[in-house]
Amino acid sequence: MIITGSTVQEKIKQKIDLPKEYKPLFTGSIDLYSQKPLNYLKSRGFSQEKILEWKVGYCPSGEYKGRIIIPSFDDEGDVSYFISRTYEKDWKKYKNPKASKDIVFNDLLIDWEKPIILVEGVFDAIHEKNMIPILGSTLSERSDLFQKIVEKAKKVFIALDPDAYKKELDIISSLIKYGVDVWKIEVPEGKDLNDISKYEYQRLKMTAVEVRFDTLFSMINI
Repeated sequence: MIITGSTVQEKIKQKIDLPKEYKPLFTGSIDLYSQKPLNYLKSRGFSQEKILEWKVGYCPSGEYKGRIIIPSFDDEGDVSYFISRTYEKDWKKYKNPKASKDIVFNDLLIDWEKPIILVEGVFDAIHEKNMIPILGSTLSERSDLFQKIVEKAKKVFIALDPDAYKKELDIISSLIKYGVDVWKIEVPEGKDLNDISKYEYQRLKMTAVEVRFDTLFSMINI
């Protein structure tokens, strides 16, 4: 839903198809061609459990040849988007579908009764369940994800890259304005979540700081 003033408008859900050449990497039938994308995923911290959970695959041919395919499923189980990332030496790292990114990535897997964790990209969202990549470093108040957070989330952690500090504070400010409890995870300078171990991530999460309007003001002026 989009809330504008006193009106509420229903949005038509986006449904797209995965590439026809898409092959899953979470089945037992792993062949010679799938070993390279599997090795790449493991190098980026993807466990076999996460590959299964997210239904990650790859394309051995076609428009997305040599690319990992990470689908997003809406709350009804339909594909709403997918991320395509090369595991070869293609100069263009990402080649995503011509579709809107105004989605809740893998909404099907989110437990809104538990705290959610907002991160930038899909490779940052590997450390635990309920991590939602915002597919960038901004989050509009009119977006599906923002609206759903305001409607359903009880607690939100946010962990964007240090170079998105100001944008992160903008998101926090908007969420607080709507009464959302927000806790900021401090990602070490020069790193993103995909660079750190699960142990280090859990340590950072345990030391996360709740952000209120009074503390937000001092953070803005740092």
